[in-house]
Amino acid sequence: MDQLALANKPSVCSSIPIYRGFVVYCGSHPPEKSHARDWMQSSFFKFSSTVYPISRGWAVQSSLDCKMHLLLTDETNQRPGRDARFFILGGLVVPFDSIDALHTRIETARKGAGYREQDELKFETNARPNQVSVQQATEAKRQVIAAAQELGCKFIAHVIHHEIIRNQDLEQQVQWAADYVIGRFNYYLNTINDTGICAVDNLPVRAQFRYLSDKFSLGLSLPDGNRVRLDRIRLLSATCANASHLSSAMDIVLGAFRYCLNNPRNQDAASEMMKSVVELMWHEKRGDEILAVGKGLIVRPEMENIRNQEYRKDYDELFDHINRLLG
Repeated sequence: MDQLALANKPSVCSSIPIYRGFVVYCGSHPPEKSHARDWMQSSFFKFSSTVYPISRGWAVQSSLDCKMHLLLTDETNQRPGRDARFFILGGLVVPFDSIDALHTRIETARKGAGYREQDELKFETNARPNQVSVQQATEAKRQVIAAAQELGCKFIAHVIHHEIIRNQDLEQQVQWAADYVIGRFNYYLNTINDTGICAVDNLPVRAQFRYLSDKFSLGLSLPDGNRVRLDRIRLLSATCANASHLSSAMDIVLGAFRYCLNNPRNQDAASEMMKSVVELMWHEKRGDEILAVGKGLIVRPEMENIRNQEYRKDYDELFDHINRLLG
């Protein structure tokens, strides 16, 4: 399981390698089950070879108080651009006992900003209705992110360089990224001994429901030909914009993450947003460090497999950029 620290500044640690302010762990077991020597790698940045980490018996115990969680997914940066170097697919995990409260908080934010019943509340400023000012839309989005944080939501994001997937069509890109995010959701549920359902935003693929039925029935296909069953997911479904206020939360959190990564013009606003989004990511904390990679942050491919130095440089710059915003 990879874990990489999104730190405000480079850490000092005698036994764990540091690369550009990020702490790297390698191994298939949680820290309390691993030995320090298993973590000792070279200082070169690596990702674990595990594509879809699943429970190996150490995370799951029988429980009578198992809770449900909802995963909503959406994609952004579908097309490469000068500032959009990475394709992103994200997922927002909402505990079932927080759904009603999150719905109410978003409805309150909508009404306060002047959104009408059928208006979509999205991150993109230009998508706001005419009667809503930029300031009102900005405040509504801030309230939505704050509500997601306060109600225990978790964010999962898959990031991959556009040039690395340039030979794939959009359908392949989306399905591959969705596999990672849904698989990570299943892994998250295993670690907390809960179950969940998944509602993907209308996927831009030709056979959306076949894809969902295959994931539920057969699980995830690994590169070696094996499959991993989604043993904690009870329902895979599709939804669309404005079918739920929760879709607005997904769009706004993902949109904020995208804005921060895409060379934002307003660095102060981006810094505030990035801190909020990273705090939402499924992570562990160690002092001032946020261990998010291998949990809420999925960065692919493995750095050791990137032969093109320009692509590697872009990933390095991405991580440096995130750390600057967090600083």
